[in-house]
Amino acid sequence: MKKYLSILLLLWSSLSFANGLREGIALWGSYISFQTNQDSYSSGSISGETKSNNNVLEYKFGYLMNNGLYLGGIFSNFETTTNASTESRNIQGATVGYMQNGFFGMAHFFFLGKYKLSSGTEFSEPALFNINFDVGYCAMMNSNVFYGVQMAYRNLSFAKVTPSGGSTSSLTYKMSDFYPMFNLGIIF
Repeated sequence: MKKYLSILLLLWSSLSFANGLREGIALWGSYISFQTNQDSYSSGSISGETKSNNNVLEYKFGYLMNNGLYLGGIFSNFETTTNASTESRNIQGATVGYMQNGFFGMAHFFFLGKYKLSSGTEFSEPALFNINFDVGYCAMMNSNVFYGVQMAYRNLSFAKVTPSGGSTSSLTYKMSDFYPMFNLGIIF
């Protein structure tokens, strides 16, 4: 039986809404998501359990212009732990987006990063023009702090593979993720 537990902290219901973020400002935000899966199986004398945790932590820094255009950068760390093995993905890139009255949409272009399997195999050189975007809503907690929620979609492909103890070769490895995130950030 599969159990899915997604923890998403929704603070805005207890706080007053603002008209959204001010324009013409620098923004720094932390974005976080957790997911835990647990699978159990049993057939006669054979039984077992698989536990999987996904942790996502992203940082964005950028500038929101008066016309609502957002330009910035992103660092994304995605880690999956299944039983005793861990896989991690660290990618960096540029962001362009639009924000108006708290609602936002952002497109990300990842150009640096690696995806490492628990076996030691590494995938590198993410393709620049894959589809990666966020949509969500942010509200003001006070004059310098914002919070909100978003849905993130990551569609990545890596061009190089380096097996554990081996040499680098060309190989296309594709992966995609879709997950909710809680946002918390400050305005400079």
